[in-house]
Amino acid sequence: MIGSVESPLVIFIAMPGSTMGPHAAWQDIAEIKDRLYDPIARKLEAELGVKVDIHIEKENFRPGAIHRSMFKEALQAPVYVADLTGSNANVYLELGVRWSLRDHVTVLVCQDVAQDVKFNVAPNRVIPYGRGSSELEAARRDIVRAIAHGIKNNQVDSPVRDGLGLISVSRAEVDQLRVELAKLRQERGDEPVAAAKNGKNPEWDKKPTRIGIVAGRGSNISRWITYFISAAKPRKWLYPLVALGLSSLVALALVLISWPSQPHLPNPIPSMSPSAPVPCAFKAKPPGGVLAFGTLLPMSGSFHYAGPAREAAVQLAIDDIKSAEGIPNINITLDDPNKLDEGNPATDNVVSASVDALLPRVGVIVGPATSQAARNVISKVTCSGTIMFSPSVTSSSFTTMSSSLHGLFFRTAPSSELEGRALGDLIAEDRNSTVVVVSRDDDYGNSLRNETTHAITALGLPVLDSFSYDPNASDYRKYVQRIRQSRADAIVVIGFRETADVLGEMIKEDLGPKSGKRVYVSGASMTTTLARNVNPHDPNVLAGVKGTPLAEDMAFETRLKEAHPDIKNFGYSAQAYDAVVITTLAAAVAGTDAPSAIAKEINNITRTGEKECRTFTECMKLVSIKQKFTYVGPSGPLNFTDAGEPRSGTYAISEIRDNGTVNIIKNVTINR
Repeated sequence: MIGSVESPLVIFIAMPGSTMGPHAAWQDIAEIKDRLYDPIARKLEAELGVKVDIHIEKENFRPGAIHRSMFKEALQAPVYVADLTGSNANVYLELGVRWSLRDHVTVLVCQDVAQDVKFNVAPNRVIPYGRGSSELEAARRDIVRAIAHGIKNNQVDSPVRDGLGLISVSRAEVDQLRVELAKLRQERGDEPVAAAKNGKNPEWDKKPTRIGIVAGRGSNISRWITYFISAAKPRKWLYPLVALGLSSLVALALVLISWPSQPHLPNPIPSMSPSAPVPCAFKAKPPGGVLAFGTLLPMSGSFHYAGPAREAAVQLAIDDIKSAEGIPNINITLDDPNKLDEGNPATDNVVSASVDALLPRVGVIVGPATSQAARNVISKVTCSGTIMFSPSVTSSSFTTMSSSLHGLFFRTAPSSELEGRALGDLIAEDRNSTVVVVSRDDDYGNSLRNETTHAITALGLPVLDSFSYDPNASDYRKYVQRIRQSRADAIVVIGFRETADVLGEMIKEDLGPKSGKRVYVSGASMTTTLARNVNPHDPNVLAGVKGTPLAEDMAFETRLKEAHPDIKNFGYSAQAYDAVVITTLAAAVAGTDAPSAIAKEINNITRTGEKECRTFTECMKLVSIKQKFTYVGPSGPLNFTDAGEPRSGTYAISEIRDNGTVNIIKNVTINR
């Protein structure tokens, strides 16, 4: 790895999608990739010592609007090449987004610089290229040099950001700051805020500058809201300046300037999240010769049905590891007193008490099962130097939160972004005209609802309504009436066990699958018990309902079922098993039981190997000869990102039969 760039190094090419324009002598885009960009990738691999992947927007074959994936690439790609050939408007828009969001590395290329480089882009360096052998070789050389120089020197190449001292902050981080401010107000009223504003509290002089940026979505115009929470020096404040609106599709908050005046702090926006990661005095746990696991899984509350299979899978992994004689010089343990309950995070404080009991005793916590429980305790766990490895937390907010968690949070469950896309694709394939999306009002439900809504609209389908419901409501009639008022052809219900109650009320109101409506549920609800939970006497009432559960390894499920015949719900059990095996293999590679050192190896266990291994025993043989490997367990290929989560998810597109059982139609893999 060079600098902070991960391997593989992704180079995103923004270029025209169909024609290279009237001035281009070279029109064949596939040939341009083969003769220009692929050789550049090989040269960079030799020079930088990392694998290089070339991504071209034209190769994204998902139908519908491209701007969502395009802007995501503009933010995330370590290297961005803008091909200005043909003066393509989309490429110029993409370039503006890139320059606004990233300091570097952005490289401009063009076949006809004189004709096609327009507007304020013209003063910037543009590397010419053509299909002739000499000009092609010169272009390869110059592009490789520009990319390598940018990576090694971290030099700002964005004319928008150069010299302005800009910082980009995600919505999730802003939400965290809002929660902190709300917590301060709740604990001490307005005293801390007022003291900071007046510069009278010496304690606030010591605190670092905190900046939040929020992207607001307007219907027709771009708008940004920024605010400042605390400052390094009293009476010296950063003021937000709304700087750049590229189009009605994207809003960008860009420029923060220093201004000696009293700021206006907006009222905090209420958050459904009960807590969020906050700064802490991080303390790494030292090695002691024992890698102690603990579990934090539901044994009580509304999610108790999800705990037994995951608990059994963790124990099975420990048993398999011990049967293979573990790892040298480190004892792997999972003691019964360290198997604790996460409770119901919406109504009790069991999860916090369980964490308090576990932290002095373990180095790794497998769990919790739910996004809300994870958010409640994630700061406490990671600040203590303990690894938190969840088998089933899916909220996409944890992706952007990872940078504030000391590299100690991981999950084997794919982000809700990927399931949202799977649901969106399914709904589009079924040729629905209009859609309504409803979800339980918590971190899991709201995250997946938002991702599903985005995916559907990106595919060109109108979402007539998208809203959440109280999962603890005594009845769901008012929510079902709102579904009825939408008059949508397709209804998406995102929830857990209460999904059966929502569907039951829909059927009473003639909004079920028998009424001609297409009904879809999230993967967490698509179980063999769903139909009988709706109507124990007539499971046929849900015939035709479709959903997107994660694909399961049937051989692994059979192993678990043989050992625990009473378990009915096996969801995410493979992910729980793999969390233990991956962590133990990381300890073997690191040669220590210190959680911080183990955490540095976890991502690589899933992605960097020259050889694939499928069991702990197979992988340990490779560890013993110091050969790099990639572990692929019962949850499938994971290929973790730097955020410690799967880069892809495989979903079993499923449909409920007339007898209430679930039929798997096909498996689909959604990649980032």
